[in-house]
Amino acid sequence: MSFSMQNPFHAVPVWGDENSSEIHVILEIASGDTVKYEYDKQYGMVMVDRILKTPMPYPFNYGLIPQTWNEFDNDPLDVVILGDNTFHPGVLVPCRVVGMLSVDDSGERDDKILAVPTGDSRLSHIADISDIDEKELETLIYFMEHYKDLEKKQVSVTGRVNAEEALKFIKECQACYKQKFNIK
Repeated sequence: MSFSMQNPFHAVPVWGDENSSEIHVILEIASGDTVKYEYDKQYGMVMVDRILKTPMPYPFNYGLIPQTWNEFDNDPLDVVILGDNTFHPGVLVPCRVVGMLSVDDSGERDDKILAVPTGDSRLSHIADISDIDEKELETLIYFMEHYKDLEKKQVSVTGRVNAEEALKFIKECQACYKQKFNIK
């Protein structure tokens, strides 16, 4: 596959600042939506993947970290953005990493980074997964474990990871991206 360096997946850096926990997230799915959008890495556009079969909208914004590759699901690293705002698919959202959920999606490891928008001062108290309201975390986990029920796919959240370990995993996925796309 050839690609243009103007493609945001390849052009936008992972980190807002290499020495911080701020990442860039390309938004795929807006909170409240029932359309599963997916970023097309070849064309550099957000495309419609499918309409959810379950009658429940995404309770969070969802996207990917550019220049990362999760070798377990053969896709860019996924991010759940916490907070009350709804962002539009295709926008770049600067976020602070606060943790990760270990997810098994029909036998495939498909971890989700948890992050908060850096521009939302109402979320400045959230620095780690332990700072997230337990009810909000339960809602997020419930959605993840049930939004594919009518597709007859089994999804389970198998663990919670702190911010420090999540940052390490992002760096591993960044290294996998460089290897996959032969970038020095």
